[in-house]
Amino acid sequence: MKLKKVASLLMASVMLLSQPAYAASEVNEVNEAIEADIAGGEESAGEDVNTNNMEEVNASDESANQEIPDSTSSVLSWNGTFYQNQDAEINVSYESGDDIGALGAIQLDDLSKEVETEICKKIESQMINVSVRGIKCFSLNTENKNQASYKINIVMQDASDFRNAELYHIAENGEPEKLTYTIENTDDGRQRIAFVSSGGLDEFAFVSVSDLSGITVEEPGTSDMSGTDGSTSEADGGSDDMADLTVNDNKDTAGDEDITVNDSINSDGSDSNMVDNPGDADSSGDLTVNDSDKMAIGETEIQDSENSDRQNEDVIDSASAEKSTDTTDNNTPGDSVEPVSIDNFKVLFVSGADNIDGQTVWNPSDPAAGHSFIYRAEYTMSGKFSTDVGAFKIEVPLHILKDKDGNWADTFQCPYRLSSELSENDVPDFVYDIDEENNKVTIYNYKSYPTGTSGYIEFAYETTKETTEYTDMSVSDNVPAKVYATNENSTVTADATADGVCIDTHATIAYTQKKKPTLYRSWNKAWGETPADAGNYYYLVWTIKTYVNKNTSCYSFTLNDTCTDMKSSVVGYRFSGQSSFSDINSIDNVKTYGDRYDYVLTRYSKADADAISKDAGRFYIHNDIEAIVSPSDHVDADTNATSSYDWFYESPVYMYGKGDFWAEKYGIYGEYNKVESSEDISNYVLGEFEEGDIDTLPNLKYRVIGDGRPSAYTIEDGGTGEVEDAINDMFWKKKVDYNITDDGIAIEGTALNDNDYDVSKAELKTLIKEAVFDETTYEFKTSKKTLGFNEDDNISVSVRTAEGWNQAAVYDLNSKAYKDINEKYVKSASGRTLTFNAGVKALKYLCSHAYYYTELNVYPEISLFRTEHVQEILKNKPTKIAVQNNAKFLVSQGDKVILDRDTQASDYVQKVERESEIKKDIVKTENLKKESRFEVTWNISFQEKYVDDDGIHYIYQDSGKFYDLLPLGSNFDPSSLTVSESSVVLTRGEYDYSLTENYRNSGRTLLTISIAMPTKNQYSVKYNTSHDYDSVNDYGRNLLNSVVYESGNSRIGNGRPDDGGDISDKNILSDINPDTDEKKFAYAEARYEVNFPVAASTGLKKQVKNSTSSTYSYNEVMHKNEDYSYKIRLTNDSTTKATDIIFFDSLENFYQDEDQTEPTKVSDWKGKFQGLNLAQFVYKGAAPVIYYSKIESLNPQKHNDLKEKTKDGEPVWIEASKFERQFGLDKVRAIAIDATKCEDGSDFILDENESISFIIYMQAPDEDTSDKQDPVAYNNIFVNRTAIKEVGDEIVRIPQFYHQDYTQAHYRISGDLDFMKVDVTDASNVIQGITYKLTGTSDYGTAYDEERTSNKYGKLSFREIEKGTYQLKETLCSEDWQLNKETYTVKINSKGETVIDGLKNEDGVYILEDEPRSHADVIFQKIDNVTGSQVEGAVFKLSGVSDYGNEYTLYGTSNKIGRITFKNIELGKYDLVEVQAPDGYIKNGQKYSVKIDENNRAYIYDSDGNEINANSNRLYQIENEPYHSVRFLKSSTYGENIYLEGAEFNLSGISDYGTSVNMNAVSGRAEDGGLVVFDGLEPGTYTLKEIKAPAGHYIDEKLYDVVVNKYGTFTIDGLEKVQFGNKE
Repeated sequence: MKLKKVASLLMASVMLLSQPAYAASEVNEVNEAIEADIAGGEESAGEDVNTNNMEEVNASDESANQEIPDSTSSVLSWNGTFYQNQDAEINVSYESGDDIGALGAIQLDDLSKEVETEICKKIESQMINVSVRGIKCFSLNTENKNQASYKINIVMQDASDFRNAELYHIAENGEPEKLTYTIENTDDGRQRIAFVSSGGLDEFAFVSVSDLSGITVEEPGTSDMSGTDGSTSEADGGSDDMADLTVNDNKDTAGDEDITVNDSINSDGSDSNMVDNPGDADSSGDLTVNDSDKMAIGETEIQDSENSDRQNEDVIDSASAEKSTDTTDNNTPGDSVEPVSIDNFKVLFVSGADNIDGQTVWNPSDPAAGHSFIYRAEYTMSGKFSTDVGAFKIEVPLHILKDKDGNWADTFQCPYRLSSELSENDVPDFVYDIDEENNKVTIYNYKSYPTGTSGYIEFAYETTKETTEYTDMSVSDNVPAKVYATNENSTVTADATADGVCIDTHATIAYTQKKKPTLYRSWNKAWGETPADAGNYYYLVWTIKTYVNKNTSCYSFTLNDTCTDMKSSVVGYRFSGQSSFSDINSIDNVKTYGDRYDYVLTRYSKADADAISKDAGRFYIHNDIEAIVSPSDHVDADTNATSSYDWFYESPVYMYGKGDFWAEKYGIYGEYNKVESSEDISNYVLGEFEEGDIDTLPNLKYRVIGDGRPSAYTIEDGGTGEVEDAINDMFWKKKVDYNITDDGIAIEGTALNDNDYDVSKAELKTLIKEAVFDETTYEFKTSKKTLGFNEDDNISVSVRTAEGWNQAAVYDLNSKAYKDINEKYVKSASGRTLTFNAGVKALKYLCSHAYYYTELNVYPEISLFRTEHVQEILKNKPTKIAVQNNAKFLVSQGDKVILDRDTQASDYVQKVERESEIKKDIVKTENLKKESRFEVTWNISFQEKYVDDDGIHYIYQDSGKFYDLLPLGSNFDPSSLTVSESSVVLTRGEYDYSLTENYRNSGRTLLTISIAMPTKNQYSVKYNTSHDYDSVNDYGRNLLNSVVYESGNSRIGNGRPDDGGDISDKNILSDINPDTDEKKFAYAEARYEVNFPVAASTGLKKQVKNSTSSTYSYNEVMHKNEDYSYKIRLTNDSTTKATDIIFFDSLENFYQDEDQTEPTKVSDWKGKFQGLNLAQFVYKGAAPVIYYSKIESLNPQKHNDLKEKTKDGEPVWIEASKFERQFGLDKVRAIAIDATKCEDGSDFILDENESISFIIYMQAPDEDTSDKQDPVAYNNIFVNRTAIKEVGDEIVRIPQFYHQDYTQAHYRISGDLDFMKVDVTDASNVIQGITYKLTGTSDYGTAYDEERTSNKYGKLSFREIEKGTYQLKETLCSEDWQLNKETYTVKINSKGETVIDGLKNEDGVYILEDEPRSHADVIFQKIDNVTGSQVEGAVFKLSGVSDYGNEYTLYGTSNKIGRITFKNIELGKYDLVEVQAPDGYIKNGQKYSVKIDENNRAYIYDSDGNEINANSNRLYQIENEPYHSVRFLKSSTYGENIYLEGAEFNLSGISDYGTSVNMNAVSGRAEDGGLVVFDGLEPGTYTLKEIKAPAGHYIDEKLYDVVVNKYGTFTIDGLEKVQFGNKE
């Protein structure tokens, strides 16, 4: 007997069902009819069949649907919140109708989550392959308990959530007892749930039961299991030899006989829910059989002659309680059928737009495709339907939206599947078909349809193009719909229409800004043909920065430039992406938003400018710009923005450079990090070195910088350095000599002997600039020199050994490589680095240059030896030492020494107990039930540290690599990967990752993450793995995830060699890097026990996954040359074992029947076979044997004999190892896996509920030859096996050969984008840390918005970008580089080739360039000009426009040591003024100028153009002058030392700074000398006179000249200094 599982007739989330309640008499009639039918059709069923289990009826009592009498003696009531904030009224009465008042008040309590879970588990234990979830679990009690039979009514507003539930009462013994119930409408519009509990009150549970079983059956040699009428008979082979049948059974019946109860019984006795669908006899859905717990295979139902078509009857569950049934007692075939009636039908717009002024309008905020407009078709039906497929159907449009060209631009979406996508076992409620020619979709029932229904179907139209492709406010087609309802007598229809939608697109401007222009004194040929009058003008190129708000419409962009001063006029416009200027001032069809940079070329009169410059030295030009955004569809109004700029021209001032040289030295830790303090540690092995564990202390690195700007020293003899010398090209003629000597090592000040150390290697970096004088600006314009050097420009490298000084090599400035290498001293030369043989003790770099600027950077590396002398220095076992390195920088010209500077730097070596800590943790798990999988979030971190009294100190890591062996059966989610350095999230390019499938045949995937960025703290990695429920059943519940960390340092604290450590996966992860065995590895593992219930399907399944997906599916997208895989899984049900298992796969072919010579669906493309992962076979105990075939398009149904030979006598199947030797994997066209045996030769048997799986690895082709818009590869899997079942006391063996439905792999042409970010002035100088964004939509509709950042090698990449056109733009750069404002158009063509206009391509790598951004910190100190002390509180303003067009207005205040710093100021000239003096000081009124040059140096000049003074540390100093005092004594002429009090004096005049002075002062006490004080004076000459004499004295009429100087001293004409007391 074959059972068919039946789900709810309609999708619960989409289709709402309702029907009238039945009266008790009607229910009884139906019961009687069913009982009679069962008695006639199931002779062996016995007499004890309980028809109350039929959920269609749900009437266990006549009074269940009657109103409860309002009597306090017969009914107890409870009111309160019951479910989802709904109030409910619960009435309880005895079933007998006796007085219930003695029981007291009703008490209702919700059960705890723990109790609810326990109840669900008990219910699950009564069934097979089900999942139970609580909906509402509660206890219902009275004050006095009584184990009677109760009638219970729950009245609430909406009980729809309970319609498909099951109800259980928890008996006293704790076991769940299933109850039946009804739901009906009350007179007041509410709904009543009514049921009887014969076992008393206490705990009740409404639960949802989901069937997890699956049925896959195909008899050997057959592909169609059904008869022509949709039934399956024994003659068809449909009732015998059933495979993988799951029976969910919880009731026994007499005699253990099989009972099948129909969903509903029509008047003619036929099964109203039979699905007339050929080939669907073993379809699966929710199955509950109230029957015995065993099913005999091959058993045939006893049938009467009139019901022979009922062999495969559908069985219903209590979840189907509300199905409508025709209750008319018409048992005679041919009686009239109640007609179908469409009582209501309408189409509504649901969501995706707003109603604005009567129109349905969507106002998008983003232009991306993929927006849905959702409609709903609502209906109400009555009458009796036909049982046929398609008896109920609705027709709606396939498309409603068109683009600007009139082409359809949407896709239809609904919650059902296309009928063409159904597999043999699928029995969905509804399906749909597409009619492209007539623009129609038909949604129809696939299962038989109930009567008396109402509900709705939602469907949507999703935009397939960006909003810029749709016409603004154009109304789409309306949405007409038609419904059909059919029965045996008639078909009725109804029509409805909903309005279409509008897309309200927009484009607006935010602002525009005119930037500082670039001056050109002559016509630039790049602008176009030179005008005849070009010599009469100077030219300005203005940069226009405009911000366009995020647009959803195409637009035109217009610039209107206005200039009038100096006879100015506009020459042309150049818009972003254009290469030349033209008089066209607008561009059309623009789609981009955000910042855009455009350019305007203007000219002004050369004669007028020269005349004004000569007279006034300064003029300005005013310029206005208007930017306009005009939406292309001209529905919305234009928006505009304006900006102005006043450009000032000042005649240039020549500043004579006398020459500038300097040298510095400092220690290095890590790769190039400067040692700033003793906390920057270069090496942590001092302890090991002291104890003798190691004999060498390596990698002590330093940097010596020597640079010079020789200027005046290079002038030809006779030159004076004035502007005429620059004009006459007399600079850069005479060379100066540069000499860097690095010689001398000391530990804590104690010099080392030569045998205590070696110089192991040294790297040289140079920066050389040349200059040309610009007569228009009176400045030298510099550029980096990379080629064209003379032989005598090259740099000589000498070494000191025991033999003295000798030349070791010459660095060639043209080739950037060493030559003339002396192998006696040099072990190897690579790029800029020399590695020396033992015995080198010092270095010397010599060159002679006359260039504008020469900079030499030398990076020596020192190794210390554990000699007796060194041990003596370290005898006190210090915990930290400073290792000093000395260098001298000598600049000379002939015998003249220009600079002789000694420098010293320290590296610090520390003794610590280093600890390495690697952690692997699980930070989150999530059970995704709807997707039948769960996710685990893993976190890995590594840090090396030491601990002392000051706390924890982290040890610098140069780089790092994690090797992570993922759990068996898991899938890595690339989108979840986050890599961090010291809690800073890194971007792709700063790290990279790769996946190695089936690593070392372990069946597991190795995730390798390489981090190029160094860290001062720790590395951390976080990612998700996905585990489908099948994998839990395949590999068990214990997940093991192991990781190895390899440091970029030479060793780490408590590091391990590459031996696998002590982790469980030691054997797999040992020797992971064969190139090293240093102790720089760390190991960790984490385990997770899956502790929640999972479900798994039975039968045969094949799915596909690409390299970036986290789960397998039936549909997947593959990119050009991408690795992808198929996963195949065979699972037995709870009553079946299997043996003789052999899998067959004709790669990328889909066959169904044995007699097919061509595939059912022909693949548009085929991948290349790469290998197999059979680890799970071994895990299960099988010893698989692999066979390959090279026959194209092989049909496994014809060719499944592994010994078969062709007509030519060649074997069809060849054992894998032999095949690979003969033909190679390239020739594999089909595979067979023989899993019939175990390793010991015994038969392999797959037990009940057990599964076996394997993975096929493939690679997509490198081109598409199909010319299809969506090329698809189809593939299915075949299995040959013997099913073993127990039937009574017999064991039945059933041979089977069957297949699974096909997978679809969609091929996408894609390309990889590889870039190198370099210095535009020196392509050998790569740039790290520059971020680029790629945006756009592929030709396949995939949206891209991805960022990449260049790594330490300047590289950045975008992988697998689909065919299409995109925009590439630099979004972020470091302060050393100018942001590249160009937007590049990226095209990937149909061959996956990339084309980017405007970029150079070198060997497949595009070169991105940035201009160096010269910048420097402006630092100076405020000092008191009298005392020389620092002055705090002075406020200065720095203002101006950089040479890059950026405006600065900055303020700084001197700190406690008088220092003011303006950081990161760009190349250019600026004004510097003091705006506020500290208390007690005179404001410095001088206007200083600041210059930042190309060498990243800041210079400060006074108002006369002279460089201001600096202290010995080259720190500029600006003086503040304090206010001054004049002090004198008032004495009497009557005698010596007679001092007078009360004399009043006036001091008046004009200070040297123009301040008017007129102040009075009175002499003090006589005992204090009659002191007179005038404070707050500026320098100047003043007049002093007495204006009031003391009592008894005459006024001194004499006028005195008082002179106050700027340094605080003063004189009073005619007076001399005297000694008063001990003071002068």
